[in-house]
Amino acid sequence: MGGSARETYVLGIDARVAPLVLELDRLVMSSGPDLEPAIKYQMLMYALKGDFQSWVCAIDAHPRKAVGLRFLYGALLNDPGGVLRPGTSSLRTLDVASLAAIDAGLVAGFVREAVGRHEELKAAWRAREVAPGAGVRRPLRRGPRRGATR
Repeated sequence: MGGSARETYVLGIDARVAPLVLELDRLVMSSGPDLEPAIKYQMLMYALKGDFQSWVCAIDAHPRKAVGLRFLYGALLNDPGGVLRPGTSSLRTLDVASLAAIDAGLVAGFVREAVGRHEELKAAWRAREVAPGAGVRRPLRRGPRRGATR
């Protein structure tokens, strides 16, 4: 299955970024051999035990931008160099612009940590979301409601 998900994903992306995706996939799979790949949300996503709701990492290919290696709980990963770009409150992305820019050791380290600490990271994130005193998020108001008058 792993090969077919990767092959299908690569067929659907711009050929210019395909080598980056293939190299990142190789590094992810060699660093996290228990990961299962699948295409989800237009990304090549990797999960443990088929749990794609709490996925570990994903490759997101954009021909006009860098290819991103996303980590669902990346905000909780050790990132002393500050190389992970914030996305959402939990998500962090390692941007890769070229094959020469791939730091195999850095990628392997992030993947190993994300896999090795996955249950801990998932539990910590869930505890953080419901921690007492954490405050309640209010929905964003995006303008007047339909039919509302001022």
